[in-house]
Amino acid sequence: MKAWVIAAGLSMLASSVASEPVAPAAGGAPPATAAPAVTAAVAKPPKPPKPPKPKLICEETKVLGSMMPSEICATQAQWDARRRDDTAEVDRFHDRSGSIGGGP
Repeated sequence: MKAWVIAAGLSMLASSVASEPVAPAAGGAPPATAAPAVTAAVAKPPKPPKPPKPKLICEETKVLGSMMPSEICATQAQWDARRRDDTAEVDRFHDRSGSIGGGP
């Protein structure tokens, strides 16, 4: 109990000393070592909101050699990339197969 009373008294003393203004030096300027007695709490900037999760689009596909369909899920960007790659692969196949036959 005695320690609590002493701690409370010291806390009050420290707060009253901290609230007293610092007297300026003889030259009229405040002393260079004078620091603000009470430091303001530094506010942290709010966290930016999380970007929304991309929506998954699922398609059912038939697997060669199986009677059970398979489901593939991907985002719209992934589906677009897959279709673009598939189209490029088919175009490459057509380009190669046209030159093999020695056509006109």
